[in-house]
Amino acid sequence: MENIIFRLRTDEVRKIRQQKGLSQENVANEIGLSQSQYSRIEQGDCAVPYEKVTEISNVLKVSLMRLLKQEVTKNLITAINRATIIPQ
Repeated sequence: MENIIFRLRTDEVRKIRQQKGLSQENVANEIGLSQSQYSRIEQGDCAVPYEKVTEISNVLKVSLMRLLKQEVTKNLITAINRATIIPQ
């Protein structure tokens, strides 16, 4: 899944980060980005690779699904379900 790009619920990411008392710089350092790169993620200015989405969810200690936009979540669930169907 490393080549999959996601759009995040940026308002939710920001809200959770602030509730946890973390700065953008704190999160950026934890996931190996500069503060300005991370700021672009929170502003919705860029899509985010799967690896960084999982790292953000780990730093914020929330589920991956909570951070993803609803249509992305539906598409991801559909893809996972298709990939896990075992032929008879």
